Amino acid sequence: MRTSSASRPFQRHCRTLLMVAAAALLAACSRPAPPEEPVRSVKLLTVGVGALQSSLEYSGEVRARVESRLGFRVAGKIVQRQAELGQRVRAGQVLAQLDPKDYQLATDAARAVGIGHHAA
Repeated sequence: MRTSSASRPFQRHCRTLLMVAAAALLAACSRPAPPEEPVRSVKLLTVGVGALQSSLEYSGEVRARVESRLGFRVAGKIVQRQAELGQRVRAGQVLAQLDPKDYQLATDAARAVGIGHHAA
C-alpha cells in the first residue's frame, strides 16, 4: 500500500516535530550544574623539635573568704571607707562616709515641691 505524495511532507513535518519535542524533553531532564565549592582556608603548621611550652588554665569562681550579710538603713554611694578588713571597731565608730549629693538633691526637690504647694 502506497501513500499519496501529499501525505509525505506531512509525515516529514510530524517526524521533525517529534524529534524536536523529544530533544526538548531530554534537555529538560538534565541535572543543573552543581555550584562551585567556596575556597576554604587552611592552617599550616611546621612540625619540629623544640622546647616544650605549656601553661595550665583553670576555670573557677572568685569569692571572698569571709562574707558578711549586712543591711543598711540608708542608700548611697560610699565615698570613704574608714575601717579596714579585719580591723577591730567600737560601737558608734564611723566605718564609712556616704556621698552627700544624693541627699542634698532629695532635700532640694522636697523643698521645691513644698514651695509649689504653698504658692498654689
